[in-house]
Amino acid sequence: MAPVLIVDDHSLLAGSLAMVLTAEGCAVRTLKATTPSLLLAELDSRPVGLVLVRIQPGPRLGHGM
Repeated sequence: MAPVLIVDDHSLLAGSLAMVLTAEGCAVRTLKATTPSLLLAELDSRPVGLVLVRIQPGPRLGHGM
């Protein structure tokens, strides 16, 4: 099974969700994306089966996502 990538700008929520999904048998990675290019680089280098994104876009992320 391909891993789940959790992208969040707050590590507490990402970490909690990762623990729950791992307990259910999912392979999980987390990423605290600060730029769209960081997210794209991660997806290019390490493919995933599902991406869960929760970001409150500010000036740096809002226009690129």
